[in-house]
Amino acid sequence: MILSESTWKDISQFADPNVVALVPLGATEQHGLHLPLNTDYFNSVEFARRAEARTRNSAKILLLQGLPYGVSSTHMAFTGTISLTAETYIRVVREICKSLTVHGIKKIVLFNGHVGNSAPLSIVCTEISLETGAEVLLVNWWDLCPDSIKQNFGFMFHTCEAESSVSLVLGQSVYSEKASGQKPISSIELIKFNMFSDGAKIRQASVGSLNRLSSTGTVGSPKKMDQKKGEVIVNIALERLVQLLVEFSHSPILVDAKRPKPLD
Repeated sequence: MILSESTWKDISQFADPNVVALVPLGATEQHGLHLPLNTDYFNSVEFARRAEARTRNSAKILLLQGLPYGVSSTHMAFTGTISLTAETYIRVVREICKSLTVHGIKKIVLFNGHVGNSAPLSIVCTEISLETGAEVLLVNWWDLCPDSIKQNFGFMFHTCEAESSVSLVLGQSVYSEKASGQKPISSIELIKFNMFSDGAKIRQASVGSLNRLSSTGTVGSPKKMDQKKGEVIVNIALERLVQLLVEFSHSPILVDAKRPKPLD
């Protein structure tokens, strides 16, 4: 069921302990010269929309509207980027989750399309669980398919070949003729500007502003984007997201009766 297309009565009749609220989360930030600023938001919403459609006969999924802004401070050197502070972002997503729990929905999936949101969202998951007893999962779309990304590209960072290929398959506007990027190399061995590099690594250590890594805003080789490889990645991610939603919908909620009182 899609929240924005339903009445309050529809939601009231739909809501029960098996309902999973699916909340797409993205950002409005630069994505190089070849992808629009809404890419993280677009991809998150599109993954979630397709997953909800595929689960209608097997699970009770309530798809919320996406949140188009996130924590994007490292991209503010590029015009058009809109960023919330981590504190503001945590508060907004917490209150979305708390609203759901008031209506008896205790299973929530925060489906994220932007790396910068991940740390704040982890805090939200813990706080909401402690405060309300709800089960809250954080799902970054790339964490559904790291094996496929690594096999097909061996690299992922920002507006790179992998993200560009996935965006293309999901239906985003991709201006491939404008694609331009670079892969910076750190002088420190354990700092790797690659989310899926082998061995020990420290990711995005002391990046500060992304324009220190790339003048175009792209870290990677987007000219290597490949629709067929993108289709493989998207299909695997969707298959696993659907499996997760179905299993979550039918699983019991693990409520801790001795849950501590949250701090103010």
